[in-house]
Parts: sequence; C-alpha cells; structure tokens
Amino acid sequence: MRPESQNEGLNVLRAACAISVFLHHCHLFPGGWVAVDVFFVISGFLITRSIEGRPSGSARERLFGFYGRRVRRILPPIYLYLGLIAPLVVVFHPELTSGWLASATFTYNLLFICNGAAPSPLLFHTWSLAVEEQFYLLFPFLLLFWRRRATPVLLVIWIMMPAVRLAFSAWADVDTAFIRPTSLAVYVVGLTQLDAFAVGALLSLHYRRFASRGSVIAIIALVGLMVGLGWLTTGTADGAFYWPFLGTPGAYQYVWGYSLVALLGVSMVLYGSGFPVVPRLLRPLATLGFYSYEFYILHLPILYAYQSFVPTVSIVDRIIEYVVCFALTALLAVQLNRAGRHIVDVVFRGRGLVAGRGQA
Repeated sequence: MRPESQNEGLNVLRAACAISVFLHHCHLFPGGWVAVDVFFVISGFLITRSIEGRPSGSARERLFGFYGRRVRRILPPIYLYLGLIAPLVVVFHPELTSGWLASATFTYNLLFICNGAAPSPLLFHTWSLAVEEQFYLLFPFLLLFWRRRATPVLLVIWIMMPAVRLAFSAWADVDTAFIRPTSLAVYVVGLTQLDAFAVGALLSLHYRRFASRGSVIAIIALVGLMVGLGWLTTGTADGAFYWPFLGTPGAYQYVWGYSLVALLGVSMVLYGSGFPVVPRLLRPLATLGFYSYEFYILHLPILYAYQSFVPTVSIVDRIIEYVVCFALTALLAVQLNRAGRHIVDVVFRGRGLVAGRGQA
C-alpha cells in the first residue's frame, strides 16, 4: 500500500516521466527521453531531502542508514527482474551475458558506450539506473562530511558540466573505443549528467528560497525556449522536439541542451512538490508514480516481448499493443514492488531494519 507520507504531487510527476519514457519507446513521443533527465533531478532532490531530514545520529550512522534504505528499495526489484531473465540470457542470448553482469553491478552505462557491446531491450534501459547508483556512491559523503561546502561544490558541478560534456565529446570523437554517435555516448556515460542531480540537490538544500518560483508559467516558458532553440538550430519541427539544444546540427547541441533540461526538471519538481496531496482525479497517477521504478524496469522488456510474439500490422494493432503493454507493465510493477518488499521483510525481519521501505 502506498504510504500516506508520500508527496503525491511528486508521484504524479514521476508517473508523467514514466509515461513519457514509455511513449518514447513506443515511437509516439520522440522527446520523451527528456523524462530520464527529470528523473535524475527528482533523485537529487529526494535523496538530499532524505539525508537532511534525518539529522539525528552521527555522520556514520546517517550514512549507513541512507545506504540501508537504498539497498532495501533499489536492489530487490532489479535483482528479481535480472533473475527472471537470467535463463533466457544463458540459453538463448549468451552474447548478453556481459550486459547482464553490467546491469547487476550498475555499470551498464560504462559498458554500453564501448564498441562491441550488444544492446538489448532486455537490458539497455538499466544504463540510467547505473547512473543513479553511481551518484549515490559519492553524493552522501559530500552532504554528510562536507556539508558547509556542499552548495558551492554543487554550483561548480552545475556550471562546469557543459564544459565537461564538450571535453568528453571531443575525446569520444577521437577515441575509436567509443560508440557512435558521440551524442549518445555523452548521454549515457553518467558523469556528463551530474548537473541534473546537482540542481535537484541544490533545490532541496535551498527549497524555501525557490518555493514561490515553481509555476506552470515557468514550465511553459522553459519548454517554449527549448522547442524554439531546437527549431532555430535544426530548421525542422522534429528537431524542435528531439534536439532542444543550442548550436547547429552536428555542433554539440547536447553540450548546453542538458542544462536546459535540468532547469526544466527543477521547475517541474518545484511545482509538483507544492501539492503534497492531489485531487482525487489524479490519485491513479500518484499511485503509478509510487511504482515508477518497477514500471521503468519492466516497460521495455514487455514491449519487446509483445512485439516478438504478436504481429502488429494495422493502426488498430498498434493501439492494442500500446494499451495492453501499458496495462501489463503497470500491473506487474505492483507485483514486483510487493515481491521486493516481501524479500526485505524476510531478510531483515527481526533486525530492526525494515522501516523506511517507501521511495525516498
């Protein structure tokens, strides 16, 4: 059951991001990939709030408490999924073994950028989970042991990230070990997306200063800016939505583009967090948002499985495919969440470590 302490406004935003990614992989929403970056902003915001919201205890106790909550929330669903597809990988797709291992160790983003990696809809989407876990490895230490300097460090990260993306893209252009196109390598490598986490963390640390600036008008203005710049730099309607970046085609649009996406994410988090309780009409979305992690894990494999076994010829076939896959993903996401919580109960029962299983 969904905890009452959950911020329903943010869960609605999570649901919107999950649906956007789903539609993107259905080839219905080319710009839906932007939602992954918004997820990064949400993570930076909520993880900072999770650590700052538990000020009691020593830094070591808070650090272990944070990682304990993350392990209980993140590992059971993804390892259950990887366990279910392991026989398929071993028997039918042994070429995916390295990808499976990379997903299990949250390093798929690093594997994927290299030539020779075998991308698969069973595993490809775990690159973003890897990026988040790599962020979790470092950020708590900054917040707990270098708290007074956290704000300037996060500001430097946000300001420097375009330069980091430019330098990495130049390196990837020269080094033949990286995949093509270079823009995709920049997107999935992880270290080039740190500004999204950084601005989310900054928002959490200084929430009161920004709380009054989250509005629909701000979100619309940022989307308009992104679409306008995309249209001006590509000259096409598709470019306006798919490449909302500064620069001309092929001229490193992604260098500054992700900075704009991060700002859009902050505006959306600001607006969504202002509604701890949403109208009844939006409650189903809030519920879906609570299961968005499991939804994300399952959506691409379910689409792949359906397309592998069910022929789609007409538009009606496509509509049926999308409806069935969405419903099935949502239903199985709930079951995956429950199975993960059951594992947590069994493993940690009697150790005083079961509390705090909800999404941070």
